[in-house]
Amino acid sequence: MDRKLFKKIKLWFDDYIKEYLEMAPDEDVRAHFKLKAEHTLKVEENIIRLSDSLCLNEGDKDIARVIALFHDIGRFPQYLQYRTFRDADSINHGLLSAEIVENSGILNGLPLSERSIIIESIKFHNALKAPTVTSPQGAELAQSLFLKLIRDADKLDIWRVFSEYFRLPPEQRPSGAVLNLPDNGGVSEEVLHALRERRMALLKDVRNQNDFRLLMLSWVFDLNFPLSFRILKERDYFSIIGDIKDPSAEVVNLIREVRQYIDSEALRSTQAIG
Repeated sequence: MDRKLFKKIKLWFDDYIKEYLEMAPDEDVRAHFKLKAEHTLKVEENIIRLSDSLCLNEGDKDIARVIALFHDIGRFPQYLQYRTFRDADSINHGLLSAEIVENSGILNGLPLSERSIIIESIKFHNALKAPTVTSPQGAELAQSLFLKLIRDADKLDIWRVFSEYFRLPPEQRPSGAVLNLPDNGGVSEEVLHALRERRMALLKDVRNQNDFRLLMLSWVFDLNFPLSFRILKERDYFSIIGDIKDPSAEVVNLIREVRQYIDSEALRSTQAIG
């Protein structure tokens, strides 16, 4: 990617955010817009760090940054129209983000292969499972790499957001952030089954905040880069999110196994750096 074009894209993004902040009808909507703007910049920081660890060239690093900047721009019209970030109750924000970027024409100065990488990465960054890549011109490996980068970078910051949320005293936590789920004991069998099988749990199986915490812990099984595990560990997101209310012995054991999995994968990163 040409550096001048990246700067143009960054200015377009800044103007897009500014426009939505100015059109916000009240402070609640503006606060949600600010939350997503901050999240986007944090995801960009994460993707830069991951890209640096892979020794990508400067043009490819800029492609990764553009994907990070654009991955959630659909969140702004989504919340403005539906007053929710829950896709099941509104619209798929990944598909909407990709549509906005395509229709804007901001990527028209890029080669077709680079435009395809950016659009497809945005489109599927929030999919339960990354799709099989069938990019044109033999670009499957590149497409797969960038999709993995945004999925890891996004998860790392969502963990930050909810770590900060769970640090708050219970009376200060807005219930909407955890989908108005009750904060009671117990865990659904479906969520436990996902952890036993080392796969991501499904939101439809979440019944309370314990389930929600375990759902987020299960995301570790979809991380793609050893450095992602090291970042997760060094920021101590796991300890905060994994503080389950009245856990059973099985839940304690499963959480321990997830922690061991994180430690093992993070060690691979340390060994690779060493």
